Amino acid sequence: SREQRMTMHRLAADALTEKGRYVYSTEFYNAQTRLLGLPRAQRYTSEGMYYCSMEKDEVLRETTPFFRRVRARPFVVVVPLSGWLGYRWRLALGRIAERIPLMKNMGQLLLVCAEAPIRPPKEGEYTVGNKFFKALYYWHHRDEL
Repeated sequence: SREQRMTMHRLAADALTEKGRYVYSTEFYNAQTRLLGLPRAQRYTSEGMYYCSMEKDEVLRETTPFFRRVRARPFVVVVPLSGWLGYRWRLALGRIAERIPLMKNMGQLLLVCAEAPIRPPKEGEYTVGNKFFKALYYWHHRDEL
């Protein structure tokens, strides 16, 4: 659910250091799924795990409240009509397709990389400020301090 995903992002942001990186993938609501009119929310098997394919904008909207830098890109592109090729050729063709603007929207998964977790400010902690402005302020208020 959305609440579970938001909790997952918050926990990851809390657990990471400032230079840490949070990487995850999710099912991508790709061009093929859209064109075929397939459901976004479904199960892998009739009694199996539930999943919901997500758009890139949705993923960014849910992750950015917790991280300053978030990137998402489709991957695992299955090129239509490539089934007759061998596995290695399909893999190579898929990796090339990940770089082509319209073809990359055929990706099955969305790879998300988030960095620089956003943390609430600590109470009473001073910030750097501007040296010139501080000097001018203290000079102007020198008689009051």
